Amino acid sequence: AAGRRGLHWKTIRLAKRAASVPAMLRASVRRGLVAALALAWTSLAQAEPRPLDETRSNQYYYLHSGLTLGAFVATGLEELATVHHGAGFDLAPFGPDDAVRGNFSAAAANLSDKLLAVTMSAPLFLQMSQGFDTRMGNATLIYTEAQAFNLLLADTTKIIVRRPRPYTHSPDKRILAFKDRQGSDAYASFYSAHASTAFTSAMAGSLLYAARTDDLSARHVVWGFEFLMAGMTAQLRVAAGRHYRTDIWVGSLAGLALGFAVPTLHG
Repeated sequence: AAGRRGLHWKTIRLAKRAASVPAMLRASVRRGLVAALALAWTSLAQAEPRPLDETRSNQYYYLHSGLTLGAFVATGLEELATVHHGAGFDLAPFGPDDAVRGNFSAAAANLSDKLLAVTMSAPLFLQMSQGFDTRMGNATLIYTEAQAFNLLLADTTKIIVRRPRPYTHSPDKRILAFKDRQGSDAYASFYSAHASTAFTSAMAGSLLYAARTDDLSARHVVWGFEFLMAGMTAQLRVAAGRHYRTDIWVGSLAGLALGFAVPTLHG
């Protein structure tokens, strides 16, 4: 009997130790992300203003290519390390958010994915339309770096906050079954990565296109098209029940800030 009790308590200790591993891994990933973001922004802040058509040093290309790749890799590792997280924080009742609590639309979600793909790819095609040269290479690197930091920041915030999505409050059994199939993604409402990515694309893409052409009409069309698509993408996420209004507001502001800061700091 004493042997069985000892084995029982040993099994419990091992189970507790195993359960603590994901939490420790998440903490390590977060510390690494903070350090990476600090290094990235320090490097960007030291960048000198330069025209897009200027060929820059090998050190510049190695550094910013490495930062971009590192941000994408860190985002992927963070996803793997926190794939089983549950619900976290939810805001107290708030008028604009309460009106959309329980929303669900698969059609709106699918359309928002398509519009985001257009919003993200359009700046790259616009750069190609101006020719394959040094300016295009520099602009593409800067644009991709802005997207990498945007995804890293959005993903980190989602994992820390773990806000339940609006559709998780639906009384519909079919939607609740959908929630169960989504796993941890059902608790990734704050803030909207679709909104932040769309507005990063709109801001950074429009700024970089404006730096390559003197055609004011073309500039105005690009600015108008990109921001129209970004706004529609964000609003569709609310209609889809994937996000609250506060999620898309914060996501849009974060995207605008990164889309402006990264190209500006690169010059």
